[in-house]
Amino acid sequence: MSYMLTDEEAVALERRFEEFDPDTAATYGPEDDLPADLALVRAQAAHDLFEHRAEKVMSDAVKSARSQGYSWHKIGLSLGITGEAARQRYMSKV
Repeated sequence: MSYMLTDEEAVALERRFEEFDPDTAATYGPEDDLPADLALVRAQAAHDLFEHRAEKVMSDAVKSARSQGYSWHKIGLSLGITGEAARQRYMSKV
């Protein structure tokens, strides 16, 4: 799931980007107590990254299972979905 910026947010983000000075910018490490808006943005970015990586791992596992002769039914059982749902979701990635 991704977040769509409003026009006002996009303009504000563009302004912040154009005015960005790396020599004077605040930096934050993972252990820092972040401002709430930055913590939320960081959390969403981490969520999106982990979701993307998890989907890649899942696709690779399904591809491997198919190459070893597993049926869509058996793959679906392992994933807790129907074989047809597994086929529809992963057929183009195999």
